[in-house]
Parts: sequence; structure tokens; C-alpha cells
Amino acid sequence: MQQLVHAGLDRTQKQVSIKRGIDEGLQAVQAIRAMVDKAVQAAPEAAVAWVGVCLGLEILSNPVTESRDNRKGIAYVLSRMEWYWNLVSLLLDENKARSSATGLQVQLRKHIVQLYEKLLSYQMKSVCLYRRNWAAVIGRDMLKLDDWAGQLSEIQEAEAAERRHQDDRDKQCLKDLRETDPRDDKTRIQDTKGGLLRDSYRWILDNNDFQRWRDHPQSQLLWINGDPGKGKTMLLCGIIDELQKEPSFRLSYFFCQATEAQLNNATSVLRGLIYLLAVQQPSLISHVRAKYDVAGERMFQGINVWVSLSGILTDILGDPTLKDAILVVDALDECSSGRSQLLDFIIQSSSISSSRVKWIISSRNWPDIEEKLDNARYKARMHLELNQYSVSNAVDIYIGFKVDQLAQNKRYDQETKDAVQCYLTRNADGTFLWVALVCQELAEPKIRKRHILSRLKLFPPGLDALYSRMMEHIDESEDADRCKEALAIVLVVYRPITLEELKVLIESPEDLDKGELDEIIKYCGSFLTLREDIIYLVH
Repeated sequence: MQQLVHAGLDRTQKQVSIKRGIDEGLQAVQAIRAMVDKAVQAAPEAAVAWVGVCLGLEILSNPVTESRDNRKGIAYVLSRMEWYWNLVSLLLDENKARSSATGLQVQLRKHIVQLYEKLLSYQMKSVCLYRRNWAAVIGRDMLKLDDWAGQLSEIQEAEAAERRHQDDRDKQCLKDLRETDPRDDKTRIQDTKGGLLRDSYRWILDNNDFQRWRDHPQSQLLWINGDPGKGKTMLLCGIIDELQKEPSFRLSYFFCQATEAQLNNATSVLRGLIYLLAVQQPSLISHVRAKYDVAGERMFQGINVWVSLSGILTDILGDPTLKDAILVVDALDECSSGRSQLLDFIIQSSSISSSRVKWIISSRNWPDIEEKLDNARYKARMHLELNQYSVSNAVDIYIGFKVDQLAQNKRYDQETKDAVQCYLTRNADGTFLWVALVCQELAEPKIRKRHILSRLKLFPPGLDALYSRMMEHIDESEDADRCKEALAIVLVVYRPITLEELKVLIESPEDLDKGELDEIIKYCGSFLTLREDIIYLVH
């Protein structure tokens, strides 16, 4: 078809040159016509004659404008020919059509067929035009029987419809890919922990290990590790906020949580990372669509889901349009399913010297993670225990912030405020979680200002000793059995549960209303937290 079109274009080149000259003359006439139009308005008796002249000029100019519109349209169609062909072969393959049971596939076929019909019709009519007698061509053009501009407009409208359909298909793919939105997880975690305090994390921006990872092209993996309660998750939240200020980066992240079924496995990590990359750069969804168009939502299920997702993320990270990407995974120790596979993937991805992808991961000091990461070639390691001075300063800043809140809400005098800050500073041992738990206890309405100093002495230093004291506090309660039962249920359920669900699971629910359950959860406040009627573990 392309050969026939090009042959016809060559054959009619001389006629086109003549019509181009006529067109230039007609443009000059049109300029004069505008002036005459104004003059005729002042002489109504000449209007009828002038209308006849204008109609004649319009008819005479049609062969020129039709020829121009045809050349413009055929040039557009030919420029899109390869794209049309690839689109059809990609999306209308019979095997794929049989594999997809969605109504979207049927609609897609309809749109593509309509588009291709218009494409072929335009080319065939153009070939016929180039073979006709010139007198017949002029006659058809004078009456605009072919309406080349209208046909081109129909093709472009069909393309627009197809693009809209592709957008719908992309949205459906993203919807099925999304298991959780890491942006919402980040917000929830920050809210649960009392908000992100910039002064408590910005020390890392001046840290040598962090700067080497950020600035050196071959330093592609940063591992931040430390003991429980050292503030790793909030530190990564802060790093993410700082990196988001750099518009040149594509930043994707994921927060693992062992207590959340959607956040504690390797496939969920990959889904979250792919989802955020595709949201930021929509063209990347094509790598997901290549398999999604075949399998649909089933692609994200079954025993081969890891193979599919790891292949897709590998293709995305190798996409030449993805210039610089940073992937962040928090709390690898809480990825209880598939952690070894995930670590292997991260190591392999970060071991390519020419890669434009950098990773940040965090975890506790677990031997299996350290053993795996010893094999990573281009990594920097930040051990929080070896950065004790910086971490302790950050904890002191956090203590100052929390004590200011307590002093304002509880109306401490300066002596009480200084005593609380001094005790927390002496006993925190660089542990954010310890400070948070003690301040949570001191914030309880039942703790009066006159009891603060004596109550402080009940909080021993160290998380283990503090947890023991908290359990003793629960044992002293008249609701000790119910508190322990609530703790046991929250520990063993598959996902975080609501107060209504707890009411069904707890023994003898008939004598407990929602308000009383709320009180029990608050009494377990050092272990449990309630957000939007959903119960979460504090950790």
C-alpha cells in the first residue's frame, strides 16, 4: 500500500506544483475579498452580486484546497503507519484475545478495527485519486466529494478514542496492581508515631556514609541497620521527604510491617515499588501491560507472581526513559515471606556498575540479612550503633519536643518540666521508642502533675525493663484479663482488626460496648494504638 501511495504522489507531483501556484494567487484574492466585504456592507444593493462572486471563488478554490488537504492527510497517515501496524499486532493477537476475558478487550478490538478501516480507506481513496483523469479529479474536488480534511479528522478522532481507551486500560491495570499505596502507609506510620520531626533526622544529610551513597555514581546501595527503637523507620521517612525535593529523581518506596498481611511479603514490596514508579511516569505501565494484557488480574496471583513481578521491575529499571531512580525499602526484617528472594533481587540490581538505580534499605541487626548483604558489591553501610553520638543528639531533640508538648498539655511548671527532661535524657539510651512510650504514659489524663516525679521513677531504662514494667501495670488493673486477651488476639490475627471485630473475638462480648473496648485498648496503650477504630501494635 505504501508503494502504491508513493507512486501516486510522484505521478501527480506536477499537478500539485501547479495547484500550489494557484493557491498562492487565491490567498492574495482572499486578502482583497476581506476588504470588499467591508465595502459591500455600505452598499446593500451590491450584496447579492457579491455573494455570487464569493460562491464562485469558493467552488474554484476547492480543487486547490482539496489537493492540499489530501497531501497533508496522506503525509500524516504514512508517518503513523508503523505505529498502527505495531499496535494491531500487539493488541489483537488471537492468543492474547482468547486469554483475556475482560470486556475491555472486546472494546479494544472494536476501536482498533474502526481505526484501521479508516486508515485503509484513506489510503485506497488516495491511490484512486492519483490514477484518475485530471478533469474528473477537478470535478470531484470542486464539489468536495472526497472531503479529505473530514476523513483526516475522523482518523484523528479514532486515534483520540483509542488513546482514551488505552488510558482506561492503564487505569485498570494500575488498579489491579495496587495492593496498597506506600504514600498512604507513610502518612499512617508518621501519624501513628506522633508526626515527623525534621530536626531529629536531618543529621543524616551530613553523614559521610549517606553523602558517599548519594554522590558517588558506583555507590548504589545504602544499608541502614540498628537495634529496635532506634528510629530507623522515621529516619527513612525523613530521607524520603528530603529526596522528594529533588525533581530529577524517580523515588519509590515501601514500608514493611510484619503485622500487616499486605506489607509483610516480597511480592507486595515489588508491587508497591512498581506502582509508585508507574504513577510518577505513566509510560512505564507498558512493562506491566505486556503481561497484564495476557493474564489480567490473575497475573498478580499464583505461584509464579514473584517471577512475573521481578521480571517487570527489572525491565522498568532498564527502561532508557527512566533516568535516575531511587528505591527505598524499610524494615526488611519485617518482610516475613520471601525476604531471601527480595534481598537477592536488591543485590543483583545494585551490583550493576552502569545502573542508574540506587537503593536504600533498613533493617535490624539480623545475621541472615547481614550474610546476604555481604555479597553486595557497591554498598555503603550505616550502623546506627556506630553513630551513637548523632542518634543520641537526635533523641535529645525528640525529648525536648515531647516534653514541650507535655508541659503545654499538662501545665508543668519549669521545675517539673526540667525534671522530666533530665530523667528522659539520662535513661533514653539513644532509643526513640523508649521516649515515645514513657511520654505516652505521662500524657494519660489520670496522671496528675503532682504525681509526675514519683511516676517517672517507675519507668526503668531500656526497652526490655520498660516492657516488663508495662505488663506489671496491666496486671494491677481490674481489667487485666481482658487486656491480656485483647493483646493475645491482636498478636495472632492475620491483619489489624477493628474494635467491632475485637468485640466478636473477645470472650464474653455481651458485657462490653464499643466505648469500654476503647478504654481497654487505651489501657494497653504502651503496646496497642487505636487509629480510625483500627487496632495497631506499637513497635
